Amino acid sequence: MSGPTSDDMTPDDQREAMKRIVMVSDKTKQIKTADYVSVVKESALFQPGYNWDDLLSAAPVSISLLANLFVASTIPDAEEITIIPPKGGFKALRNFEKPPSLNACLIQCADQGTQAYGTASASFDMIALKGAQMREMVNAIIMNLGPEGSMPDLKEAIQAMGESATECEKNAKGMEKAFSDWIEMIRELHACVAQTSTDAAARKKANELQLAVAQARLASEKEAKKTAQKSLKTLQNSLKTATSAYKKAAEEYPSGWDLVAMQAVSDLTTTLTNAINQAVPALIENYSATERLKAGVDIFEGNDGNAKGGSAGDGTGEYPNVPPATQAPSPVPSAVPRYSRDPAYGIAGIVSHYVGILQAFVTGAPDKGVEWDVLRSTDPEKQKTGLGVVAALLEDVKNNFVPSQDPPSKDLLDVFANAKKVTDGLQAAITADTDINGPGLPPPDSPKVIEWQKDIKDAMSKVTALDAESKLTTTGQSPPSIDPQKTAVDNGLDKDSAFRKQIIDAATTKLTTTAKVMQVVTDNYREASDNLGHIQEQLGQIQGAIASLKISDKDLTHIKDILVKCIEILVQLKAQVTKLVSFFTAVNTLVDFVVQDQVDRFIEYLEHLPDAETETRILNFTFTDFQRQTIFGFALNIQAYFDLFRDIADMYREVDNKFIQRGIELMTTLQSEYDQNRDKDQLETRKKEAMDFNTQAMEGVKEIVRKRQEEISNNLEKNAAEAADDLNFVSASPPAHVVSAVDQSATKSVEAAKKGIAKSGVYLTHKFSATTSLLEEADSESESG
Repeated sequence: MSGPTSDDMTPDDQREAMKRIVMVSDKTKQIKTADYVSVVKESALFQPGYNWDDLLSAAPVSISLLANLFVASTIPDAEEITIIPPKGGFKALRNFEKPPSLNACLIQCADQGTQAYGTASASFDMIALKGAQMREMVNAIIMNLGPEGSMPDLKEAIQAMGESATECEKNAKGMEKAFSDWIEMIRELHACVAQTSTDAAARKKANELQLAVAQARLASEKEAKKTAQKSLKTLQNSLKTATSAYKKAAEEYPSGWDLVAMQAVSDLTTTLTNAINQAVPALIENYSATERLKAGVDIFEGNDGNAKGGSAGDGTGEYPNVPPATQAPSPVPSAVPRYSRDPAYGIAGIVSHYVGILQAFVTGAPDKGVEWDVLRSTDPEKQKTGLGVVAALLEDVKNNFVPSQDPPSKDLLDVFANAKKVTDGLQAAITADTDINGPGLPPPDSPKVIEWQKDIKDAMSKVTALDAESKLTTTGQSPPSIDPQKTAVDNGLDKDSAFRKQIIDAATTKLTTTAKVMQVVTDNYREASDNLGHIQEQLGQIQGAIASLKISDKDLTHIKDILVKCIEILVQLKAQVTKLVSFFTAVNTLVDFVVQDQVDRFIEYLEHLPDAETETRILNFTFTDFQRQTIFGFALNIQAYFDLFRDIADMYREVDNKFIQRGIELMTTLQSEYDQNRDKDQLETRKKEAMDFNTQAMEGVKEIVRKRQEEISNNLEKNAAEAADDLNFVSASPPAHVVSAVDQSATKSVEAAKKGIAKSGVYLTHKFSATTSLLEEADSESESG
């Protein structure tokens, strides 16, 4: 803790803390948009789904496998073995009028891999180009949200984001199809040659891999849109709740509540941005959802082809029976707690603000009891007591909240119930006190006050935990204000003890949460970086095993091992490319939503605004400003994720230009030379050259990744240090139960991150030629992590 709580301060100390709070708040509002975008982007990078470092580290291994697919096609077994198609024929392997040789299938798989990497190169070039243009589009949006802006131009600038996303989506889908075709070819061939395995563990592993490929297939577009609509509905409800809360606060806040009102504005704008920030990954998950298999996968039932001839024999014999595979590890495991997309997280911030006001009223009197004077005071213009104001604000949010059936929503409903129990009890006490024979207002040590304080502390702990959890899955950084002058406070140091407590507690809670979130994100990224080192080490061993294979030693067993490792790497690559496609689809969906739900309504609102002077406002912050801030937050969060995937594209292009293309060039050289002269000795020499280059490329890719990691780590550590400095500057701490709630949320986040990170890369790092279960290995890594 950085200092005393408000309860342990003298009035002068409280006023000094409040001055410092205003200074920190003013600084936060003026954060540069580029810095905010960077924080949002880098806060996601500890999650396997938004980090390609391990996959790029595996690129040289993948090229080595690609070369070995062709080399394996030259051995006698490959020419002697015939591949028997599955029932219904091949779906991916093509142009075979009769059962093909293993040789022909391997060559086709190698050619498709070369094409896939060529498609990826062109796709990432386009994504990098469009991503670089995103900043200009956001600048155009900001400009047109200003006083001199044009509403038609604003709409056009936002729609331009969607057009860029459409172009990127088209290219990403081309890449996704190329890799899907490749993995399906290898899957079909693997299913045929796996029939010859006599080892039970190898057959079980074959089923597991086939299941992993099946699970990588996308769900129907109709199903994806259906689930995406649920996420959009959650976003729409969050924005509706925040909008209603703004209007209610503007209507209800009495005079003299200036700092409290400005805190409400800050919390509302953060709520808006956080709701949008929650929606982006939710939509990505929706659009990358895969097929739900109705049954397990068993390729040994006689329907998935076979291999005959050569060392495979006649395809008959005694083979061990193995069960169908019903589970396979996720190639991109989640690193955030369960239920992280719950609607409660979208509005927890503003609920926390209101509960905090009530907590201050119940505990903030000089005698540590209820501040009855503030609760009973009535604004002469608005004719509502302080208690009535808080009760009305909480009731408004509760009425607009659309909960799920999951724990976070249930926790928020408990918060509303506890708060209402307290407001009803306070109102009953005030009403009873007006009776000439009433019992009088209960003192601080009375059972009623003690119960109210316990209930409100419980409510505050729960809503603080929810708010912290929402920021731990998005960002702890408050968004910049589109117009900082509109949220400035000229007169501010409210004199009542309860107000001073509320302002200090709310600010220190926010600063404590931000500092904790920044530190946890930094620690989680460090955990992911350490795990990457482990992955890179194992990839190096796999590359060594592949490079050591000599042509003269290759047989059907080695061919199976090569096909298995290809599938393992491609399963993860396919999942990451799918997320890439899904992001651009999500942007298109969000653009359409924001134009219809926000921009068109905003334009219509301005067209019918009768008099700007009488417009709904909280101090100087008008409803027009509120809508501008919503659209501004949307643009910034889209830019953040665009930047994230543009960075991935830039890194891929660097790895591609330096290592992937050269590796493929060496592979095609050995292929073309062998096609001309059929010289096995020369083929061995060329293969060694290719393997040596790919082994050296492992170190080159590692250095590229290391430099990027160092830059990101430095940024995260700087942000965490600045957040801690802000908290220390205020020289105050929130109540102990609030600190405990934040810590518990952080612990939950850290545990989820560790489990998800430990499970990441399990397909990449599975030892070459190993027949152990991927699922068991993933579970083992998670437990040890």
